[in-house]
Amino acid sequence: MLNFDVILNPFKKIISLIMLLTLVIFLTPMVIQGTDIIIDKQTSMLGANQVEISINIDNLTTGTEYSGFDFLVAYEPRYMGVSKIEAGEIISAENYEWEYFTYRLEFDSDCNADSCPKALIHIFGQHSLDFQNPGNGQYINASGEVAKLNFIISYNKETECRFLPISFYWQTCQNNILIKTNSNVDISNHIFDYTGDDITFDQELPSWTGASEQCQISGVERTINFYNGGVDISCVDQICYQGDINLNSLFYEIGDYVLFENYFVYGSGVFSVNVEGQTAATDINCDGLPLSVSDLTYFHRIITRDMAPYLNCCMK
Repeated sequence: MLNFDVILNPFKKIISLIMLLTLVIFLTPMVIQGTDIIIDKQTSMLGANQVEISINIDNLTTGTEYSGFDFLVAYEPRYMGVSKIEAGEIISAENYEWEYFTYRLEFDSDCNADSCPKALIHIFGQHSLDFQNPGNGQYINASGEVAKLNFIISYNKETECRFLPISFYWQTCQNNILIKTNSNVDISNHIFDYTGDDITFDQELPSWTGASEQCQISGVERTINFYNGGVDISCVDQICYQGDINLNSLFYEIGDYVLFENYFVYGSGVFSVNVEGQTAATDINCDGLPLSVSDLTYFHRIITRDMAPYLNCCMK
């Protein structure tokens, strides 16, 4: 008589092993291979009108060298203005000596929806303009900063506690590419939102979600993972501090005025109690722009009783 347990036991072990391996594979986090292009995420405090955002390159495959790039980046012009764009440390270093780096700003006044960007920064870099006789500078072959984006933040009640995204955008297949030294081109593989979510999706261009399948031609490889970033505007305590610059719970004192005057001589180092709270307290004229001369002037008029303080300024 056959003993089915003896016969089936080996198969049970094999099935159990397969199930275990499947579970391990399923639970193991997926590692996205390829070069990473990353837009910084920075926190900007109230009163710090300037913020610098870097575009960085990371996780290059050994032996990979890039001789050029084209990046197209969108931002929100209602709250951010571009002050300058500079070459990053990795291509402005002495041993790199890239011959070409430039940018242009593009605006779309007809854009009234989230599906299209209202403002774009188009950034170009090229190792050498003479392909027959390239210079002696080094190609991009290691991690580092490719470009610096400098913005002026417009502070008001709308920007408090908001995240202002800076995101890659594709108008054509020539956007957001890295050019190899053999003239082959690397395009997007995965796109990650500033929250870390993978938003990759194949659709006709223009698109926020990467290069479409029509871009996949001979000499083109999908190897780049793009990470969006932006500026996180810090929150200000909703308690009204206006006029209490030394934060002693007494408003519009001579001491508050003197401390505010000292700021214009010595800088923000005079705010030794709570920099963010004391900065917010200098918005005397309640226009959402602290640390201004007009605030100091209005404070002086309050002290001399020419003007009355604003009431319910936080609710304005």
